[in-house]
Amino acid sequence: MKRIALGLACLMFAATPCLSEEGIVGKVVEKTYKITGTTAYDLYVSIGENGPRGAIAHTEYSLTWKRLFDEEGGACSLVSARPVFTTTYILPKPAEALKPPLDTLWKSFISGVRVHELQHGRMLQEMVRSTQTRVAGARVENDKTCAKVKRVVSDIIEQERQNYKARSREFDRAELAEGGNLHRLILSFVNGDRVTGTPSP
Repeated sequence: MKRIALGLACLMFAATPCLSEEGIVGKVVEKTYKITGTTAYDLYVSIGENGPRGAIAHTEYSLTWKRLFDEEGGACSLVSARPVFTTTYILPKPAEALKPPLDTLWKSFISGVRVHELQHGRMLQEMVRSTQTRVAGARVENDKTCAKVKRVVSDIIEQERQNYKARSREFDRAELAEGGNLHRLILSFVNGDRVTGTPSP
């Protein structure tokens, strides 16, 4: 019997719960970038100038699979596949405290943005869990070096990654399309100055 342990190289991708949330896989980190402005419009312009890849917010992840294989009698099986997984949310944050009524506008806006990014995060959780389910029990006969079963597992991991990317892109398209949740959120925020009477500089 021969056991082989290895991990896949760390993968970083662009693409969004607290650590104590039941059932969460891996670690969750939140980062912010600074924006400035005294009106909703100014803040939105600052987001465009400073946001990650020109976006309002961004969800990244790093994923390494710690895999253990067992060769016996010429066949090789996957014994375990443990994800080392981190989800990172990058969100805008005003550099200074906002005055009323802009502060209320901002709280509503950033809350909606956070909901959007958390949906990306849920998709990532589903990707990891689906990968675990699909690779469980992977076994290949006539595979003394375990090369074949490793390839099977790697192919599944890549398939799940591509599935996530497709889902994430489609979700963003729907959210940003006219009438989509994020599209309406942006319009409500930027046009909020007119409703609340936030003074222009």
